[in-house]
Amino acid sequence: MKDFDSRLPFKPTFSENDRYQSHKNATKKRESTQSKKLIWKEKKHTQSEIRMMTTRHGVSEKIIHEQPCRVLESCGSCPYLDLTYKNQLIQKTQDLKLRLNAVDSEFSSVTVKDCVASEERFGYRHVVKLIVSEHGSVASESGSDTANAKRWIDLGFYHQSRNQVIDIGRCPIQTNSINDIVAWLHAAIRTHQISIYTRRNRAGLIKNIIFRASRHSKQVQIVLQLTKPADAALRALARELAEKFMYVQGIFAQVISTDAKRNDVSEDGEFKLLVGQKLLEESYNELIVKLSVATFLPVNPLLSANMYNRILGLSELNFKETVINLNFGCAGIAMTLAREAKQVFAIDPSASAIDDANRNAKLNGFNNISFHQGAVAQTLSHVVAQYQLQHVDVVVMNPPGRESYEQKVLGEVCLLNPRCIIYVSSFFDNMIEDLKYFIKQNYKIVFLEPYDMLPGTQSYDVLCYLVKN
Repeated sequence: MKDFDSRLPFKPTFSENDRYQSHKNATKKRESTQSKKLIWKEKKHTQSEIRMMTTRHGVSEKIIHEQPCRVLESCGSCPYLDLTYKNQLIQKTQDLKLRLNAVDSEFSSVTVKDCVASEERFGYRHVVKLIVSEHGSVASESGSDTANAKRWIDLGFYHQSRNQVIDIGRCPIQTNSINDIVAWLHAAIRTHQISIYTRRNRAGLIKNIIFRASRHSKQVQIVLQLTKPADAALRALARELAEKFMYVQGIFAQVISTDAKRNDVSEDGEFKLLVGQKLLEESYNELIVKLSVATFLPVNPLLSANMYNRILGLSELNFKETVINLNFGCAGIAMTLAREAKQVFAIDPSASAIDDANRNAKLNGFNNISFHQGAVAQTLSHVVAQYQLQHVDVVVMNPPGRESYEQKVLGEVCLLNPRCIIYVSSFFDNMIEDLKYFIKQNYKIVFLEPYDMLPGTQSYDVLCYLVKN
C-alpha cells in the first residue's frame, strides 16, 4: 500500500521540522491570547458609581455599583436600592432587632424572624402620590393662577433639606404603566396650560397626583388633587389621557384644602369622576375585589397576598371559630380568613371600604362575613353588644397609617379573651405601646416577622403573633 504522501495530487512543500515549528508557533499564539484574556484592568469608576453607605447601625461601606436610579442620591427615598437584595433583607431584620433591644429587656429576648422578601424588587409599587411642581425662566406672579409660558413640570417627592420637589423621572420601583403616564403628564400639563400650586405664592390649581394600579387587571386609577374645583379646565386633559392610555380605568378630581398657618392638608374632599369607571379590579389569592378610589389599596399586592396567607395559617382555623378583623381596608384579610372561619366580624371607619367589601363578599360567594362601619372604639363595643359576643378565637389588628389604637379598644379585645392576636403595623413606636398593653394582660409575643413591602427603602411592615399565656 502506498504511503499517504504518494497518494496526494501534489508534493507537500514542508518538512517534518516545518510541521513542528508551525505547531509550536500556534501553541505560542494561543497561550498569548489566553494570557491577554486573563489580564484584569481596574475600571475607573465615576463619582456617581461610588458612594459611602452608612447604615443605621454605624457600618460604613464603599459601594461600587451601576446605579439603578438616576436620582438615587438627590431623591433620598430609596437609600437601600443599590444594595444587593440579600443585604437589604439582613439590614431590615437587624434594624427590627436593634429597635426591640432599645425598648427594654422585656423585648430583647423576643424572637425576630428573617425579613420576608418581596417577589419583585423593582416595579412592585402600585400606589404612589407625587407632588407636582414647576420651574422655568418665567416665574408665576404672586397670587396668580395663570400657567407659566416657559416652564418645566416636575413630578416627584419633596426633599426637605433642599426645599424643592425632586423630579423622579422613570422610577424603578413603580410599575411601567405609572411611569409611562408620568412621562406623558410632564408635557401634557404644560400643553393644557394648567397652573401648578406653589407653596411660596399659595396659588395655582393642581397640587398632587395619586396613581393606583392593579397588578391583576393592569387598570389604573388617577386622582388629581386640586386647590379648588375646576372640572371644565381638567376634563380635556383627562379625556386625552384616557384615550392615550387605554388601561386608565378612571380619572378623578379631589379638592384638598391647605392651611397656610399650619401647612396642613386635609384630604377628606369628595372624589369626582372626570372620565371612565369608578371601580378598579384587583385580585389576592384568587379572590377578586373591585375597589373604589377612596378604599385602601396595598402598595405591594404580591407580598400582601403572601401576608394574608400567613395570617390564615397562624389563625389555625377549622370552620368553627369566630374572628374579628379591625381596620380591614380592602378586605383581603377578612375574606381570606372567611374561607376557614365560622364567622368573621370586620370593622373599618371608611364608608367606601364597607360598600366595596359587601359587594366583593357577594362576588366571591361569602355569607359568613359581617362588615361594620365606624370608629373602631365605638363600633367594636356595638358589635360585641349586638351579637352578644363573650369570646372570640382570633383578633387581627391592622391600624391605619401612623395611628395607634385607643386603650378602650385594647381593653375590649382582651375582654373577648382570644387565644391569639395578630397585629400588623408599619410604625414601630405605636405598635410597641399596644404590645406592652397586651403583655400586661397575660399575652405572650411568640415572634415578630418583618415584611419587605417597600424594597429599596428603609421601611417594612411587621407582623406580631401573640398567644394567651
